Parts: sequence; structure tokens; C-alpha cells
Amino acid sequence: MPVEPEILSYIAAALVAGIFLFFMGFRWLRQKRLIENIPTSKVRSLAMGLVEVYGKAVPAKALRSELTGEACVYYRYAIEELRQTGKSAVWVTILSGKGQESFYLKDNTGSVLIIPQDAEVDIPPDLQFESGWGRDPPESVKAFMKNHGKSYEGFLGINKKMRFTEWHIAPGDMLYVMGTASGSPVKTSGRVGEKIVIMKGENEGIFYISDRQEKDIIRSLAWKSALGLIGGGAMIVLGILGVVMLANY
Repeated sequence: MPVEPEILSYIAAALVAGIFLFFMGFRWLRQKRLIENIPTSKVRSLAMGLVEVYGKAVPAKALRSELTGEACVYYRYAIEELRQTGKSAVWVTILSGKGQESFYLKDNTGSVLIIPQDAEVDIPPDLQFESGWGRDPPESVKAFMKNHGKSYEGFLGINKKMRFTEWHIAPGDMLYVMGTASGSPVKTSGRVGEKIVIMKGENEGIFYISDRQEKDIIRSLAWKSALGLIGGGAMIVLGILGVVMLANY
């Protein structure tokens, strides 16, 4: 008897998802160990190479987020619409983007320039809004949608089912940063000659920015790595078993 296509798709999905989760589990575990093993440095005593610092975000140049118009040094956003596909409904991203500027991280010993390009920014959403029947988006979001030629209204002016999410780092936010400290002068935003900057290193696999404290980051990475390694491994085993069973079917 021929094998149902749905069964093949389930097995393939389990293998792909399992391999991805297993790979991410190792990545999260490496991040956790790096964060545990590298001591937090004061800005005044930074050495060259991979470092971790903790301090307050101070803008080097003005920036405002797209959806809320808040002052920030970094933002990203996503706008999704719920669309019907056959018998099911799926969320489709119709607009997304981000903006960032170099900023200073200040502790009680001084400040260091952070160049956030290519950083993994781990922060919670600052805006989460779902529009629909009787629920209009905020005025700043309406203006953004209009400027981008998009509408939150559908047939007969009824609001579409949409989700609006924005993440941003505001001036004064306390941040944990792990990245590569470099002594080379860097030109950024028209500025030249910073003695030490923290950025993505050429030979380092981690550049991480979060508004959580170190202990909370480690706890989160421990759970994520366990989920990735155990859950991903289990899915890979199930997928292989499925392939073996089909081969003997």
C-alpha cells in the first residue's frame, strides 16, 4: 500500500525540527557556559577580547522607534495579519524592520561605545497589541500604517485581525552586554577615535545584548539548552524510527 503523503510530511517535519532544536541546544549551552565563565568587567578595566559588561544605555545619537515613536538606541517591529488558508488560519508578517544606533554603556567607572550591528538582542516586547472587531490600533500605529500604504481595515471598514509588536532599548535601560572589546579606532555616526568599543568580533561566535541580569540569562539558557538537546534529540529519534518503519512497511 502507498504511504500517505501526510505521514511522510510529519516524519520530515520531525527530523528537520529535531535537528534544528538539537543544534540550537548546543548553541544555547555554549552561550550559557561563556556567560558563566567570563567575569563581568568594569568599563575602566576592560581588556581586549571577549568581555561582559553591565550598565546603563546612553544614546550617542537620537533615534525613535517606528510604531510607538519612543526615544531609543535600538528597535525592531513586526506587523502580522491573520489570514484564512483553506480550513485553517495563519499569521502572516506583512511588515517588519529594525533600526539601531551606536550607544554608550555607562557604569560607575566610565562608559564604552557599543556598536550593536549583528548583535543578538534579547529583550521583551514593549508593545503588544492585537486589533480586531471594536479594537483600533494606537494612533502612532495608524500613522505608521498609513505612511507605508497599509490598512488595518477590511471589508466595510471592519478592523482586520492584526498583531503589532515592537521591541526597543530606551535611554537609561540597564543592559548586559557580551561582545568583543577592540582597541582600534572606529568611525561610526560621524564620530571618530573611540579608544575602546564593544562590537561583533571576527573570531568570536557571540555578541549578546539583554536587559536581564546575568543570573536570569543563565537560568533561561539552561532551560532552553535542555529543551533543545533533549527535545530535539527525541524528535530526531522519532523521525528515524518513522523512516525505519516505512522502509519495512
